[in-house]
Amino acid sequence: MERIVVVGADAAGMSAAHQALRTAEVTARSVEVIALEQTSDTSYSACGIPYLVAGLVDSETDLVARSAAQHRELGVDLRMGTTVTGIDRDRKVVS
Repeated sequence: MERIVVVGADAAGMSAAHQALRTAEVTARSVEVIALEQTSDTSYSACGIPYLVAGLVDSETDLVARSAAQHRELGVDLRMGTTVTGIDRDRKVVS
């Protein structure tokens, strides 16, 4: 099984995680996708923040596309509250 690690679970990170799962399914590869996120937020639309500040969006939860539980249900091993301090691509190690 191939392990894919995504650092950051904002909209871009989770898009990459789910694309990896979809690609693996189409190509019949066995993958484990792990997403590491330092905060307690996931899949938020950063481009929507100005609308939140301007009062055009009622709540920051309106900026969330999917909850952490939804990502997990779809097959991503999402680890919240995890700080990445280093990446060694040659050794394939994330600290």
